[in-house]
Amino acid sequence: MQEKIETTAQLRRFLADLLQKVSNGNIEPETARDCVKIAHALNESFNVELKMRLVAQKVGDIVPRLGMVQLGEPGPEGPILIEGQKADAA
Repeated sequence: MQEKIETTAQLRRFLADLLQKVSNGNIEPETARDCVKIAHALNESFNVELKMRLVAQKVGDIVPRLGMVQLGEPGPEGPILIEGQKADAA
């Protein structure tokens, strides 16, 4: 069973293993290419979230916890904050 990939180090290990499998002929290059495209999309999403957090921090806005950026309208419970941050601090 494949381990969950939860860290950037695990993602890099997964991609390095893919490269090794392609090199050994154990996986088709097209399959590896598809996996790399997905990994790239994950990295881009993470990069956008980091940039958004930096901008929010610079303007004194509420900075959501990493991975908790609200998509669309905030729910009835309001924004998800960094631990210890107060909503009225913005």
